[in-house]
Amino acid sequence: MNRILLSACLVAATLPLPSASAQSPADTSLPVPTLLRFTDGAANALGIDLLRNMQLPEGQREIRLWVGFGTIAPETLLRFRTGIGGHTIGTLHLHARSTEESSDPEMRDWFRQQTEMYCVDYKIKDGEQACTVRFRSTPQWASILRNLEANDLEKLPDESELPETDFVVMDGSCLVVELLYGSRYRTYKYCNPIFRDEPEAVKASIIMNAVSDLYLKAAVENER
Repeated sequence: MNRILLSACLVAATLPLPSASAQSPADTSLPVPTLLRFTDGAANALGIDLLRNMQLPEGQREIRLWVGFGTIAPETLLRFRTGIGGHTIGTLHLHARSTEESSDPEMRDWFRQQTEMYCVDYKIKDGEQACTVRFRSTPQWASILRNLEANDLEKLPDESELPETDFVVMDGSCLVVELLYGSRYRTYKYCNPIFRDEPEAVKASIIMNAVSDLYLKAAVENER
């Protein structure tokens, strides 16, 4: 299983995403970023629409941060939704992507065993497994989002727009960000930004760590 997932991540990481310019969800001629395709099954299992196919009322926005890919499991989805009045809500989900082995009951049990201490609302569809993280104390979602915005969450270019590196990382994790403002959509990705020193990569690494910190918060709270 790991060899298959790792190969998929390495291939996907070499392909550029569309530029940071806004994209219309209604424009089906635009190519779907390769890594983003790996999130479709998780969205399907969670019962949420693909963000690139959605439109929101003007003044509303939704942001999704996907962290994982490669050999990492479970993977993480952090979602923010902001209404016209500025009220922000957030949710954190965990998921395991479909593989040949995921239809095995033992693999399904593994996902639950790894996450049952801090996860609820388990769902499975077409081999994709997902759950929603339970927090004993509600995170300050608006504050978390502001901190992410302070690191240019909405403005970062795609990694493909940075200078080419002279090294290859054979493992690790990637960040895929989706942003939808009314009908305006864009997405970008970074893989292993911790190994780069450009300001944009440093900020992407901070964003990834913020998602991991929320995961750890839930784990620590639910061990008490």
